[in-house]
Amino acid sequence: MISSKKLLGILFKIESFILRKADRISTISSGIREKLQTKTNKKIYLFPNWTNTNHFFPIKNNIVLKKAFGLKAHLPVILYSGAIGEKQGLENVLLVAEKFKQEQKAAQFIICGTGPYKMELEEKAAAIKLDNILFLPLQPEEKLNEFLNMADVHLIIQKAGVANLVMPSKLGNICSVGGLVAVTAEAGSALYNTVVNNNLGLVCLPEDVTELKKCIEKALATNDNTLQINARSYAEKHLCLDKIMQQYITEVLAVTQSVSQLQLLLVK
Repeated sequence: MISSKKLLGILFKIESFILRKADRISTISSGIREKLQTKTNKKIYLFPNWTNTNHFFPIKNNIVLKKAFGLKAHLPVILYSGAIGEKQGLENVLLVAEKFKQEQKAAQFIICGTGPYKMELEEKAAAIKLDNILFLPLQPEEKLNEFLNMADVHLIIQKAGVANLVMPSKLGNICSVGGLVAVTAEAGSALYNTVVNNNLGLVCLPEDVTELKKCIEKALATNDNTLQINARSYAEKHLCLDKIMQQYITEVLAVTQSVSQLQLLLVK
């Protein structure tokens, strides 16, 4: 996004200084770790974005939840929940919703969250008169588990060229509720590898409206809950807050004198 070579040069020098001076370096995805490893010989610790598996958990009957949020219980819900910026490429969700409307396929598309691109998306949706898409504000924490469970399909949308060094934190909570996720990600990216290698959801190419539409339709048509079961299991095994914090203590703080104090603090 930055085009100034002079500014980029300054930022890279700052980055190099930080990496040289750091005692420990950690990151949230294998893709970022691989990139960092080309810049330093120091060990890079991997601590993925965690989720609270006790707070976010599957709820079987989402029909009741749809009614509670003022939606039509008999129609499927396709949900994007998170930051609304240009890097997500969310205009493609509008185009898919438009195609659903043209083909008279009943569904409720929801874009929930806030960000600098939200108003522009709302204006675009109004311009093409989409009545099957709803924009919602950020949901209160106490309702977030029910809100995520309400969706029949969750969307993680990113533009091409962005996903290589990005691991969306929303994936953790989606997995924790056992959500069925449709992802746009380039092959070989950290997000792609995580979803495909662990069979967590459906993946299609970024910035391809036709493929995204097919991906959503396939998700809505499936009667097999294998992906949802895999997602919840992955969250419990790899993204659980307690396990990641214990790993953090063991791998990063084990050589410091403050370990016992930190462990005591966590127990409390």
